[in-house]
Amino acid sequence: MMPKPAGCAGCVLESVGEGWCGCSGPTNARLLIVGEAPGRSEVAADPPTPMVGATGWEVNSALRGQRDSVRVANVRRCLPPEHEKSRSQVLSTQHCTRTYLHPEMADLSEVRTIVCVGGDALREVVGIGGISKVFGSVWSRAEVEAIRAAARVGEPPLPLPPRLHSVVAAIHPAAAMRGSKWMMPTIKQMIWRGWQWSQREKGPGDRLAGLTVDLQPAPEVVEAALREHSTVAMDVETVGRESKQISILGLATSPSEVMVMDWREPYISIVRPFLEDPTYAVIGHNFAFDMHALWETSGIDVRAQVLDTMNAAALLWPPVPKRKQDETTKEKLQLPWHSLALCVMRVFEGEAYWKEAELPWQQAFYQVAYGERFPAWQWPRLYCAIDALKTFGLMLEERRMMQGD
Repeated sequence: MMPKPAGCAGCVLESVGEGWCGCSGPTNARLLIVGEAPGRSEVAADPPTPMVGATGWEVNSALRGQRDSVRVANVRRCLPPEHEKSRSQVLSTQHCTRTYLHPEMADLSEVRTIVCVGGDALREVVGIGGISKVFGSVWSRAEVEAIRAAARVGEPPLPLPPRLHSVVAAIHPAAAMRGSKWMMPTIKQMIWRGWQWSQREKGPGDRLAGLTVDLQPAPEVVEAALREHSTVAMDVETVGRESKQISILGLATSPSEVMVMDWREPYISIVRPFLEDPTYAVIGHNFAFDMHALWETSGIDVRAQVLDTMNAAALLWPPVPKRKQDETTKEKLQLPWHSLALCVMRVFEGEAYWKEAELPWQQAFYQVAYGERFPAWQWPRLYCAIDALKTFGLMLEERRMMQGD
């Protein structure tokens, strides 16, 4: 077992585990993968190496033979003690990051992309938690710097490599191994997405390039667009998770043109006949919930042909009011609510995905990505617009794949 380095003598914990594991891979790598903490396989390797064993096998598989050209590190160097308390975990992670990873970043002059694998890595690199909500996101350097400035006030953030242009958020493979195995293909795809971005000279660009977004359409414009197009993608935003109050409605008439309106008159009366027309077609994502909301709020019985890009939420968490939940399974059932994000991440390359724009770091992202064109009060509408556009795009991609193009 490799002894802990001298720096660990100053660790904030009395015990930091049995072994220690440094970094691996060339310092001139273009991709840096940052994980969480070593396991027993990592500290037992000769030499101790991050992300080997079962996790390493999945990472190597995701990288498709490129592992030797990738720099791999953990935010924490020591094998965590069993039954570690959360505060000790946070303090030890902060200590290791500042003692070892901070100075090392100066030597990674060729890194273009960082893949944050797991919540601890995301917190240390980007400054935020909640990996499940932003899983698969690809941020530009400017967006990351804005998020960090908003989320880590008063803390010394991890230095970013000078040529870094993108950061990717990925759930840790170990999370899939512990029971969410259906997540593994998407996790591996996000790690490979990081490799692909690292081979480019620039990160994500203008997120609205080529899109026509109307967040305040006139009623006559909405009606004319619906009459002109026989198929429309729809996204319904409800208040919280309840289906009894719709706030806004997004309508995409193509993968590049979208309108968003408050759910009120005269828009309700304009949309109703199209939704109740069996000859009309509506593209939806987990649309069973939206259909329920339309019925609950406005008595609209959707009879249009529904082309659903995914129905996981309806299958795993039916939108039935006051459905009794088994608390032991409630957490597992949260996943379908991120199903649009998971689909979008797999099809579209440079997305940064989350629903809310309430927290300071979320507002910071919107300000950098969209703020010059849309004021803050329009951000919820903008989110709905992007959802509707991506739903349309997903349907086109599904058709392309089914036809073998």
